[in-house]
Amino acid sequence: MAYTFEDALTLTNIELFKETDGAIGMLKTMITAANEATFKGACAKMYEALKGVKAQMALDVLLNIDPNQLDVPEYIAEGLHWLELKFSREETILAEVPPQTIQEDSV
Repeated sequence: MAYTFEDALTLTNIELFKETDGAIGMLKTMITAANEATFKGACAKMYEALKGVKAQMALDVLLNIDPNQLDVPEYIAEGLHWLELKFSREETILAEVPPQTIQEDSV
């Protein structure tokens, strides 16, 4: 189970991360953790590795991996889908309200 965005990103993209050559810094540390023999061991190593250096992980990923290759962690994809539904419903409701009923000072 992922505890942070960084370990969720690593676990979601574990094969891509393992195939990344020449990784340095936190990305290399996360790849090493991902190669642990057990899932539980990998999660524990990732959690420990991220203490106090989460921003470094983001920079290392951006410098070593094309963002277009990354899969979005499931919880973020679900959140984005929820937002998309929420905004599309609000747009539908606003489209159904006749323009003359919307007062300018309420916009």
